[in-house]
Amino acid sequence: MAGNEGMKELVEVINRLQDCFAYTSSSLNLQLPMIAVVGGQSAGKSSVLEAVAGRDFLPRGTGIVTRRPLILQMIPHTEEYVEFLHQPGTKYTDFEAVRKEIQEATDKEAPDKAISSRPINLRLYSPYVLQLTLVDLPGLTKNPVNDQPNNIEQLIRDVILEYIEPENTLILAVTPATEDLANSDALKLARQVDPAGERTIGVLTKLDLMDQGTDAREILENKVIPLRRGYIGVKNRSQADITNAINMKAARDAEDAFFSDNYKNLKDRVGTRVLQRVLNQQLEQHIREKLPGIRSNMIQKKNNLTEQLQILGAFDTKAQSNNALFHQVMVRFANSMKLCLEGFDYNVNINEVQLGAVINETINEEIINGLLNEENLMPTKEETMITIRNLFGVANYISPPQQAFRRMVEHMTKKFQEPIKISVEIIAEHAARAVEKFASQELGPFPKLKQEVLTRVMERLKRNELSCKELLITYIEAECAFMNTNHPMMKRSDALATSDHSGIEEGKMNNSPAGSPARTPRHTIGTQRIHQGYLHFPNYSVFSWKKKRVWFAITPVHLIVYKDIREDTELMRLNNAEIRIGVKNDRKSGLKRFTINRIDGRPFGKGQARDFEAIYDGKEGKEIGEEWESKFQEGGILMENFGSANSIFFDEQFLDVYEDQAKSRYRPRPWSIIQPHKIDFARKFESDKTLNKDADCFLEKILLYMRIVRQTIQDLTPKYIVLKLINKLLVYISEELTAEIQDRTDLDTIMERGGDEEMKMRALLSELQKIEEILKIMDNWPSA
Repeated sequence: MAGNEGMKELVEVINRLQDCFAYTSSSLNLQLPMIAVVGGQSAGKSSVLEAVAGRDFLPRGTGIVTRRPLILQMIPHTEEYVEFLHQPGTKYTDFEAVRKEIQEATDKEAPDKAISSRPINLRLYSPYVLQLTLVDLPGLTKNPVNDQPNNIEQLIRDVILEYIEPENTLILAVTPATEDLANSDALKLARQVDPAGERTIGVLTKLDLMDQGTDAREILENKVIPLRRGYIGVKNRSQADITNAINMKAARDAEDAFFSDNYKNLKDRVGTRVLQRVLNQQLEQHIREKLPGIRSNMIQKKNNLTEQLQILGAFDTKAQSNNALFHQVMVRFANSMKLCLEGFDYNVNINEVQLGAVINETINEEIINGLLNEENLMPTKEETMITIRNLFGVANYISPPQQAFRRMVEHMTKKFQEPIKISVEIIAEHAARAVEKFASQELGPFPKLKQEVLTRVMERLKRNELSCKELLITYIEAECAFMNTNHPMMKRSDALATSDHSGIEEGKMNNSPAGSPARTPRHTIGTQRIHQGYLHFPNYSVFSWKKKRVWFAITPVHLIVYKDIREDTELMRLNNAEIRIGVKNDRKSGLKRFTINRIDGRPFGKGQARDFEAIYDGKEGKEIGEEWESKFQEGGILMENFGSANSIFFDEQFLDVYEDQAKSRYRPRPWSIIQPHKIDFARKFESDKTLNKDADCFLEKILLYMRIVRQTIQDLTPKYIVLKLINKLLVYISEELTAEIQDRTDLDTIMERGGDEEMKMRALLSELQKIEEILKIMDNWPSA
């Protein structure tokens, strides 16, 4: 089948489908191929439509005339008449009567100059038209008239977008040649839904009204704002022509004469007859591309409806047995839960994020990297020093006892109990939401069964939640019962200290004589940059490049310090796994101080410096400093907040007792943070070099061990949660729930339908009937 005959059959299919859905409120969301006409009030949109139709029949006047979409189906025929879908069997041969009927139908649906998206469907049978279907949309406007609402512009845009957003719609954007194309309202609106110009056809009107000496050749040649389907220029009747009743044939002859005189080299891009032919060809091609997909979509919808109606027993000559129906809906419920939580199915939802994906995101972001990664879960130097001193009591300090290590680890490990409980509760809430959603979706027609399922599943979920909490708390108790200080990771830092294969010997570099040749940085695996930029060294830096801004580069493996941005002199290269960075903030100035030292306590280079500081001065904004902190962490560096090195935390009750004993010597404030320059007792702690040195080393070991504990908890917690809350729940639903309900309830009672089920069944049957009607129409579409 070829030529215009093929086009005729194609458009007839679309016309019948449009008629089928013109006055239904079906949820099928059928998006049919069509051409929607968009333009401003003064763009000549209605004149273009009448020129293509060859008849003067649209309402005219001032203000917004087209206030409802008008679906115009043009059908070649030996006779000439018009039929309205809302008046079947009535033929209009008087086009003035057609205009009047359009106006009355508009006022009836949208009185008082209101706007409606409900279309008027009419068919024009004529020997002077090609097979086409066009949708005339309200003209774009900005100012309300009479009693129209102030947001009339937005209301019109909403109606237009409703018709031009679907991918199956071609957009005919009408623009006067007398205005700048860049300011075209029609093209602007088209670009919102078709930014690449793939399905937009440009139409230029009023070419005869352009200023003398100007023309629209570049636009018609598609050089200004390119559209894949190009532009067509037309010359419509003027207002004087309409007033003088110049007929369409005479208007077309005048149009041809104008373009022969002015655009003779662009005959294939100008004229109403060219526009008719182009629209005919474009619509034919568009329909051929889209109809197979529409048909496939309808078949899928039919299958889904059929399945729903089978569950409701709509196709049985006798009532489906409650036993069979019960097992059928329970299997659907179990499968829906499994698909949501486990995924891995060909029929996975591609339009909505399921709760299984939400749970995964919650586990990774809110639990592992959130609740179980808080700073307060790791020990500070202050806590370590106080623990050591308190364990000695009145005795003089000698060395940190084993009890201090055990006490600190036990104290810090128990801090994880509350975050673990909260984590379990969060995932349990998500699982409960999934149960409620799919119980309503699959068991909704049977309210008693739905309630029974919800009661039993929620009870099991609560039991699993308590069991999961008990299991994880038992693990915390096990961590406190035996501290594996021989863990392989405890010796990792020592191994790194003797086998630094990828770094540079910092001692040699730091002590290079002035003016010696710069060493070329060693480029190894993992040198891709995570972050880089300048940081300051403070004036008390022990290194030779003190009081300088130096260039830092963070890679997945190393923290590298260069003399400047040229990176021709490498000052230091540290393994990310060996170091930790303490962060101190000054919120007012935005200053952020990073204290860098080795996890194993080794000094840097040959000197005795065990740490150095890099400072972000806050001049570029607080967010830049926060970015440095996050990028250090992204590189795998241990980030800790050690508090202020110049403050010790005490219990207020202790201060009160001590103050009574030594009022003449100490003047502590009734405040839990004691400043060293005012509290001699705090200075005594700080001045105890042996205690400080041992506390530093001791803290390193505790931190290293606690990192092992935290990593294990972060790894095990989601495993236990998924096992107890997800997997066990799915096993219960799939293997135990159905048998429990069947053994302990009366199926005839529990399978009673709700009061809305009969209405729901009728609605689904009506929808199925509509789909079958659509498919029957599509079975006749020309495939060749």
